[in-house]
Amino acid sequence: MALKKKAGLKEGVLWLKCEVFEQCVLPLTLPTSYSFPSLLKLASEAHRSSRISLSEWTHVAPVCLGLTTDTATLLFTVFETITADSSTALTRSREELAARQTATLAAYRSGRRVGFVPFLLFLFLQLHPRASTPQPDRSDLPSTLQPAAKTIALSSRAAEHDSHLQFFKRHLNDLLVLAALGKHKLGRQAFLEFAFLLSEGESHSQEVPLGTHLPFWKTEDPSHHVDLTLLQGFLVQWLALNPTLYSPTELPTARCLSKIVWVPEIQPGKDRAILNRVNTIYGLAKSLVVRTAIAPHTRLIRIYCNQLSNLYLLAPMDYVSIFGCTNCTIVLGVVAKMLTIEHCEKVRVVCAAAIVRVSHCVDTRLYMLVNSPPLVGPHTRLE
Repeated sequence: MALKKKAGLKEGVLWLKCEVFEQCVLPLTLPTSYSFPSLLKLASEAHRSSRISLSEWTHVAPVCLGLTTDTATLLFTVFETITADSSTALTRSREELAARQTATLAAYRSGRRVGFVPFLLFLFLQLHPRASTPQPDRSDLPSTLQPAAKTIALSSRAAEHDSHLQFFKRHLNDLLVLAALGKHKLGRQAFLEFAFLLSEGESHSQEVPLGTHLPFWKTEDPSHHVDLTLLQGFLVQWLALNPTLYSPTELPTARCLSKIVWVPEIQPGKDRAILNRVNTIYGLAKSLVVRTAIAPHTRLIRIYCNQLSNLYLLAPMDYVSIFGCTNCTIVLGVVAKMLTIEHCEKVRVVCAAAIVRVSHCVDTRLYMLVNSPPLVGPHTRLE
């Protein structure tokens, strides 16, 4: 099916959601048995239901993928958190804390269920090279070399925006096969499971529900299935990065040493079509920043390369990434999904969050309310 792009649409109508790759590719040491063939085996053995429970998952994960129970539970919990809307994620957090206090945590967790197909896609993302690439130990470098080390790490992070898209395109056939549960055709409902990975729009500043403009399912026949080869060719043609909604990581430059991109809460009567999914605060020195409101469509807050500053972001947020900060105090509102802290030194963070990841940090203090202990990565020293 030959399809022409719409006039004026320079980079396609399907966009990769950057926060999924940035926050949800976990730095785990996966066994050699964890691979696409093993995920396909899992799809064939556990596809009887459209949803899978935590107890079912922890039973099949060691057999099919060679995962430990703790790692399997972690993957399930992270996926459950990132696919829930903010209010649902906070409700589940309260319910889990209540179950922990009443000693019914095991029973509560065994009844939790997630969509099986999107969970398979999430498991495949853990094969991204960043998840398994070892990071050099920079925690013992002299303080005069720490900025250079952070710059190297940040440069690598800035280049990942394009690598995410290339990884997705390169493995698109594998992802489609998993979504089709090993079959050669895919239905509309199964394709919509990609919604946590992809967004769709008519322009770079507007989004519509995934599947709105796809030509394959214009028919009202719910049983219509599309050949995977045809679907893959279409997606490769139309899939792109969207720097307007999902801005790439930026590096402080000589011309712009500091920058704050913060979209406040939209006021009644203002245009809701112009959205920005990523807010950024970077390059500040000896500064005080206070923000008490945030637009509801914002998904990721990046706090990069600040020093000797106090940041008070007192608003509910989905994802927060703190990277390369030194001698800072950062007080956050509720983080409904995930907080990531990397390559920081002498930083104090105050927050309530569903999931917290910390790696490559020195002399970092965390004052947090979390459902489970933080995921502490390599080369980290916490106070």
